[in-house]
Amino acid sequence: MMETRPDLGYRVSILSKFNCNPTSDHLAAKSVLRYIQSTAKVYPAFTAGTEFNLELKGFCDSDWAGDKSDSKSTAGYLFKVSGAAICRKSRKQNLIALSSTKAEYIALTEAAKDASWLRELYQEICLRMNLNKTTLQGSISIYADNQAAIHVAKVSCFHERTKHIRTQYHYVRSAIESNIITLDYIPTTANPADILTKALSRNLHESHLLPLGLHYFS
Repeated sequence: MMETRPDLGYRVSILSKFNCNPTSDHLAAKSVLRYIQSTAKVYPAFTAGTEFNLELKGFCDSDWAGDKSDSKSTAGYLFKVSGAAICRKSRKQNLIALSSTKAEYIALTEAAKDASWLRELYQEICLRMNLNKTTLQGSISIYADNQAAIHVAKVSCFHERTKHIRTQYHYVRSAIESNIITLDYIPTTANPADILTKALSRNLHESHLLPLGLHYFS
């Protein structure tokens, strides 16, 4: 999951909570093993163009109060280079979000933090490899499917939906103002980060494999 199979991120994060005290209720792990067996020939593949292209793109998503035991939300985000995911995270948020907007906004902040780090790493790689022509053109695009959260991030003013959000989560606004990231809307069904936040139907799950850069090889 950490290196080559981002499609396993959500289920692994859920099952890992019960490593110390598994019970018969967690035999659902067998379904994960069956899935791995049926997709054993799925690998990430990077696409090559006419030029050496290292354009970074991010995708971010969050469910809302998906954990029925404590009403906390699960956030997921990933970054792609040349068609395949190189960085991703699926993690339950530390606080209870009072709305889907807040849950998505917090997820955007976490994605923005990683975008800032990836941007610095990218520029360092370009410098060491003398790839100055491929320097990032401005900011990293992050795509999200919650238009309210995108609006709150772009408009730095008091908003009814943000009065309960801690100051630390407003980092995403600073990242936008510093031209580190830009936020764009993407429909939920086309957002590959959705696979990191919840269990999906088989057809929808499989539809996200290609956007993650995962291909079947014989």
